[in-house]
Amino acid sequence: TGAAPGLLREFYSIYKQNCLDYEIPLKPFACMESLFAAPHGKDHVSIYYAYLKGQMIGGLIVLNSLMTASYYIPCALAGARQYQPGTLLIQKAMQDLMQKGIKYWNWEGSPSREDGVYRFKEQWGGPEYPFRVYIKRFVKESTLAALGIDRIRACFPFFYVYPFGCIAPS
Repeated sequence: TGAAPGLLREFYSIYKQNCLDYEIPLKPFACMESLFAAPHGKDHVSIYYAYLKGQMIGGLIVLNSLMTASYYIPCALAGARQYQPGTLLIQKAMQDLMQKGIKYWNWEGSPSREDGVYRFKEQWGGPEYPFRVYIKRFVKESTLAALGIDRIRACFPFFYVYPFGCIAPS
């Protein structure tokens, strides 16, 4: 479960192809590098790799606080999905994190109940809980509305700035 630069690049290559295949916004490689470079990164981020015949076929990055682990970035080679590398990696991560005292596994969100990712997560048996997002605006809503959704996305990639449902489309 190490984050050696070469392994992280190989992981990123698989992750990038998954994002392209499914039109998922791609996190920059620097984002992943910074997770492991942070002073307490080794205590709060884990990476797992799955191999078949010496080739990396999948990976998983998990973030954790003192009590909760978050399923952050999974990836699998398209031609190796039948081997279910993600299932193996999730089970291993859960076992490791339970030994560290982690009590909760957060699957994060899924696009919809009809989505294959949602059904995969549901099979693990965890209950679904509603959640709230609290927002502290640092500018007036009219300023955000004037920027428009496209400009906010361009100015703040990978950040949750404000619920787009509250802003009229530009």
